[in-house]
Amino acid sequence: MEKTGVLEYVASSMLKKWNIVDNQNKDEFKSKNKRKLSELNSCNDSFQFHVCDLGCNEGNLTTVIGDTLVNKLKSNQKDTSNNDSITPKFQIKSLGLDIDPILIERAQKKCGRKNDDEPKLISYLFQMCDVSVKTQYQKCCESFLNDSKRFHLTTIFSTTMWVHLHSGDEGLVDFLQRVCYLTDLLLIEPQPSKCYRKVNVRLRKLNLPEIDSVSELRMRENIESKIEEVIIGCGFSRVQTIQSNTEETMTNKTSWKRTLQLYRRVDLLY
Repeated sequence: MEKTGVLEYVASSMLKKWNIVDNQNKDEFKSKNKRKLSELNSCNDSFQFHVCDLGCNEGNLTTVIGDTLVNKLKSNQKDTSNNDSITPKFQIKSLGLDIDPILIERAQKKCGRKNDDEPKLISYLFQMCDVSVKTQYQKCCESFLNDSKRFHLTTIFSTTMWVHLHSGDEGLVDFLQRVCYLTDLLLIEPQPSKCYRKVNVRLRKLNLPEIDSVSELRMRENIESKIEEVIIGCGFSRVQTIQSNTEETMTNKTSWKRTLQLYRRVDLLY
C-alpha cells in the first residue's frame, strides 16, 4: 500500500519511468525488454510525459495538476543532484477535452498565457470533443500522443455520470474501456448514485431538458463499484493512497466530498 498523496504517487511513478531510461543498467534493460523500451523516449533528450483531462471544463484543475506535477518533478530532480542550477530534462504535455466550446475557449485563453512561461516545462492544449464518441475521442488523443503509446495519466472529474446519462450503460462501459486502453494511470472522481436522483432537479434549475431515461440505467445503483469493476477488468488495480494533514490522516476527497480513485495498469515496468 502506498501511503502517500495522489499526486505524490503520480510524480513518483513518472520518476521511476524516467529512471528506467537513465539508469546505469540501460543496456541490460534494453536486452530484456525490447518491446516496452520502444515506447520510452531517449534519455539524451527531454523526457516527455503526457497527461489528459477528460471533461476539463475551463481548465482550472487541468493546470493545477500539471503545475503541481512540474514542481514535484523539479524538486525530485534537484534532490538527486548536487547542482542547484540543473536544467530539468523533462516536459509535461497536457491535453484537456470538453464538449462545451465556450468552456474550451476560456481554457484556451488561460493556457495561452501559461504557455508563454519559461522554462517551458509544461504545455497545455485544450480542444472541444465529445469524449463519449469513440471517433472524436480517439482522433484527439492519438494526434496529441503522436508516437507515444499512451498517456501517463488520465483524469476524469465529475464526468462519468453525464457520459452515462447520454450514452447508457453500454456507452459508459465502452467509454471507460477506451480510456483505460490509452493510459497508464487513471485518476477518476465518479459522481455517486445520489447524484443521479437529483440530476433532473439540477437540469430544471438550469432550464435544460430533463432526462427521462435515468431510471432505466442499471449501473446507476452502487455506480462507484460498478465503475471500478470495469476498470479492474481492463487490467488495472486500485492504488490505495493516504493524504496526511498536520494533525490527521484523511482519505482522498474532493471539495464535493467525492472519493478520488487512482488506478494503475498492472503490467507497468515502473
